[in-house]
Amino acid sequence: MLLVGCATAGRDNNIFDTTDSGIVVLGDADPSHPIDAARPIDARPIDAAPVPLTMMETTSQTVAQANSFSCNAANVTSGQNSYYRVFTLSDYQVSDIFHVNNVTFAVETAVGQGGTQPATINLGTYTGALGGTTLDTAQITPLTSAPISIPNSTGGTVSTPITADVAPGSSLIVEIRVPDGAATSDEFFIGSNNGGESKPVYILAPSCALNAPTTMASIAAANMLPEPDVVLTVSGTH
Repeated sequence: MLLVGCATAGRDNNIFDTTDSGIVVLGDADPSHPIDAARPIDARPIDAAPVPLTMMETTSQTVAQANSFSCNAANVTSGQNSYYRVFTLSDYQVSDIFHVNNVTFAVETAVGQGGTQPATINLGTYTGALGGTTLDTAQITPLTSAPISIPNSTGGTVSTPITADVAPGSSLIVEIRVPDGAATSDEFFIGSNNGGESKPVYILAPSCALNAPTTMASIAAANMLPEPDVVLTVSGTH
């Protein structure tokens, strides 16, 4: 109930007594409805400010040299190498839509003809089981894709603006796909360290008989190599 004007208490100090002509009553004049229970006025809610978030699964963002591996011949990429990370929104207390706006990954070594080499960033959602040694690519639903150029560097990073909306309760999967570089003698090793990771990173390399994305940690252990905890982050808002 909304009151406009000035009121003078009538009999028994009942504020709902309308004998005073100076009182204008809008809404119910039923004294069983106190003022603090008046019907609310419809209004457009004020949108909350977007909350920025960067998701990462490695303890350290430092790039260690001679720590990564790829499917290659004499340190020259001979076949496609794809690197995957899966980010579960609930792990980051995200319960609404996550708006991706950037993907960044580290580079241990990149040498391409003309100073760059091509690659592709693919984003999707993943509905398969998590935490296993392999991923099931049939459980990936594509969201978006962006071609990129990796500049020649040692210990650098590649940061790419890319947009996608990830539904609440989903797991976002990021793929960095580096194509066969044998024809141009391109060399690429993704940036990593062995400082620890909260979730595994996976590699797919059909030329080396890795026909399903397989954890790099398990491959490293089987071949007595350092564990490559790949530095790959996703930024956005929710």
